[in-house]
Amino acid sequence: MSDLPDGYTVRYRPAKAHAIGARDTWQITYQTEDREWTEKVYAAGDVPTAIARHQAAGAPTKPSRASIEAARDAAVVKGAAEGIPHWKLARRHGLTVTAVGRIIEAAQREERKARRPRVTEERREHPAPVRRSWPRRPATVRFEPGP
Repeated sequence: MSDLPDGYTVRYRPAKAHAIGARDTWQITYQTEDREWTEKVYAAGDVPTAIARHQAAGAPTKPSRASIEAARDAAVVKGAAEGIPHWKLARRHGLTVTAVGRIIEAAQREERKARRPRVTEERREHPAPVRRSWPRRPATVRFEPGP
């Protein structure tokens, strides 16, 4: 499958053995910046046909799920910043109140992370003194002759 046109990827998912009526699937994805097109086929031989059909139709795409969710998250955060209650944001965007809270917390976490200064500390040879578990002895031990 390495001879795919640019932008196309194919993922093979074998059917699970215990699933009744399950079939092997090949998912074809065509991606441009923030738009995508996906289709599932059930035989490897149908992959080139599906790609040719897509290109013949002018390679139509729809906004990718990731871009839709990013736009929704931005709208939720903006609404929360304007003081709109969580329950109203949840109803407006088809989410739960918990999901709205998680989106807002994630945005705050990202903001804090962006504000945090980057740590660029030059490494010293020994940042901390080397600890020894035994008491230091004199470097040389002198035996002085006794009487």
